[in-house]
This record gives sequence, C-alpha cells and structure tokens, in this order.
Amino acid sequence: MKLPLNSAVALIALIALTVGIGIGWGGAHFGSSPDEPPSAPSEIGADLLAALAEASPSQRLTRLARALERVDAGNVDRMIEILGQERTVLTEPEIQLFFEAWAHLEPLTALQHPLKERWPARTRVPAVAAAIEGWALSDPAAARAFVDRRLEGAPKLGQKLVHPFISGWVHSGVPGTFEYILGLPVHVRPTASLAMVASQARRLDVDGLLFWADARVGRGDEVLQRDFFRRVTKAAARRDPAATGEWVLTHVDREYAVDGVRLVAERWLPKEPDEAFAWVTRETPEPFRARALNSAVSMWLTPRLDPAREWLETKTIDPSFDPVVDVFARRLAKSKGREAIGWAEGIHDASQRTATLESVASLWYEREPEAAESWLDGSGLDEAARAAIRGTSPSPSGPL
Repeated sequence: MKLPLNSAVALIALIALTVGIGIGWGGAHFGSSPDEPPSAPSEIGADLLAALAEASPSQRLTRLARALERVDAGNVDRMIEILGQERTVLTEPEIQLFFEAWAHLEPLTALQHPLKERWPARTRVPAVAAAIEGWALSDPAAARAFVDRRLEGAPKLGQKLVHPFISGWVHSGVPGTFEYILGLPVHVRPTASLAMVASQARRLDVDGLLFWADARVGRGDEVLQRDFFRRVTKAAARRDPAATGEWVLTHVDREYAVDGVRLVAERWLPKEPDEAFAWVTRETPEPFRARALNSAVSMWLTPRLDPAREWLETKTIDPSFDPVVDVFARRLAKSKGREAIGWAEGIHDASQRTATLESVASLWYEREPEAAESWLDGSGLDEAARAAIRGTSPSPSGPL
C-alpha cells in the first residue's frame, strides 16, 4: 500500500531538516502498484520536473514524493538523469527524497554515487544519509553489513551513517536495534541511542514507548543506561509528562534514573505549573526536588518572566516554593532589582534567603548603586555580606 507524503508532513520535514533534526520518510512504497501500469521514463521525467517547478516548498515536496513513489526499475535511469542535471539547485529535503527512492531499487549504487562523484558536503551528506535510511527501511540486514564494514574500515563515514541507518531499521519494524547498539563502539552508542529512541517516539504513543523502554532500561554499561533513560524520559515527557512522571518514579532509586525527576519537571512546569509543582513537591523523593524545581524554573524563565510571575502571584508562598522563588528572584534581578529583593526576602530558609539576597543585591548594586546602598543600610545583612555586595573588603572599623 502506498503512503503518499501529505503537505503537512512535507512541511514538517522541511523544517526538521533545516534545523538538522532529520526525519524518516518511512513507509512509502516505491514502484508502480499492481493496480496501475508502470510509468514510462518520459512520464516520470515530466512529473519530476513539474514537481520541482512548484513555487511552494511544501507543495514541491508533496508532488515530488508522489512522483518518486512511481519510480521502478524501468524508469529509474530517467530519475537519475534528472537528479544529475538538477543536483546543484536541489534542497536537502528534495535530495533526501531522490536518494530514498533510489536506495529502494539500487541501494549500493545510490550510496556510492555521491561519494564516487565527489559531491560537495552540502549535498553529499543528506544524499548518503537518505540512501542508507531507505536501504535499512527495506533491508536492514544488508544495510547493517554495509555500515559495519564502514565502521571498521572507514570509521568517519561509518559514524555518519549510524543515525540514519538506525532510524531506517527502527521504522522497518524488524527487531534487534537495541541489541545491536550494545555491541557498537562506546563512542558511537550515543548517536545510535538518539536515533533509536527518536524513531520509536515517532512510531509509538507514550504508553507504547514506555512499555518498549521498560524491556530495555538498565541494560548495557552505566553510560548507555543513563543515556537511554534520559532520551526516553525527554521524548515521552514532551507529550505526556504526567504518565512519564509515574514511569520515572518506578525507576527513581536506580543510578541511571538520577536525572528523571528533573527532566520531567523541565518539560511539565511551563505547560501545567500547578500539576508539575504538585508532582515534584508531593510525589517525588525529597532529595530530587530542589534541583528539579531550580532547573525547571530556569528553563521556564528563559523566554520571558511574566508567566512565572503571574503564576507565583496567585500562590501562598510556603517553604516548598523556596527553590522557585530563588531562581525567579535571581533572574528578575537582571532587570528589576528592587522587585527581585522583595521576592528574595520572602524565602523561608534563612541560609537560602541570605544567599539569594546577596546574589540579587549584587546585580542591583551594579545597575543602581544608590538605590541598592539605601536598601543595604537596613537590610540586616552582616558586614561581610554588605561588603561582598559592594565589591569591597569588610573594614575592621565598621561599614564603609
């Protein structure tokens, strides 16, 4: 059955490739279906050129993908001719589509073509990546043998092939990727793990992804265990942080899961602060809470402060909010020192309050020394703290 690429997916692919994420086009079947006659070379050629003439990038990719699905052994040479004549003006997504289609018919030839022809890196890299991914999608065992030979004999090229190869293998539905990764050189495993988890996250819903991960988590060396757990947690938490939070807590006492609470909180707090805060402060083990909240709030505040301020202003600030207020006050001090001091003064833990006040006041003093000096006189901070804020040394005769 054909799975034509619709406009939405084509546009997503264009964006993803532009930022270097990469995407599997998996599932498309190449060659004429039994219900339609084969396309003549002239017909394929005309359709490909018409697709490339489309003004809209998304429409161009959509039409190109549909035409390339009809490429078969009888008309592939015409496709290769057009690829050669248009190569210098093709975009990366367009190159990927051409080479995926070619790899389904002549995988080794497709892979070797941009290397033998000495294509520039801008076009060679996406071409080779698409070819190996397309090969792995249709014949992962043969693609694996090719990648393994390159990892041994041409390791730089082999390492570049690992991500698209693993992605194609996952989308083929043939099992064994995790076991394969266990046997890879240590320095290659992170790339392979990223490709495997990202591809599974596209194929499966969150429950399916976590069920799949449960059968594999904790396997391999410590580095791979932690890397795998982190990648699964991030991928799942982006879509369903509540379900991911429950899953993380079933592993929280294991060394590989040390970052789990923080990773969920970072992705949950900006979307649903009440639910995320309640989960961190009530359900997670106490040693993980402050770090998770500090990190999550810091990420939340990166674009702008207003959402966090508005949320905090609706709350009764009890001691559980200290990590949140600490990060918020420090960030606010970069633009509004006096307001930041007010937030810092509301921190319940005395040592944390003093540390935050010193940090906030130092930033304020750099921008508005007279106003900060006026506050310092009645701040209650000791001489050493006041001197640190002023950037001076404490005097034995009293405040400067």
